Amino acid sequence: MNIKFLAVIAHAIFLAVYGLLVTALLWHYRRYSLPGDKARWIIGAFLLFAFIFAAISTVLLFLIPWDKIINY
Repeated sequence: MNIKFLAVIAHAIFLAVYGLLVTALLWHYRRYSLPGDKARWIIGAFLLFAFIFAAISTVLLFLIPWDKIINY
């Protein structure tokens, strides 16, 4: 099996688990925080940074020279 394919699958599984955990945390925060809480803007900032970091990690995954790593 191709190492790049395995890396993409492992990365996708990691992002899926991370997404589920983030969704659970945000659901609990929205459910149990007070409606007038002024700190609710942090949800948007957290989601923005999580999306940016997931996109960066995906791009960097494809920039790894897998052929050179395999030949070491």
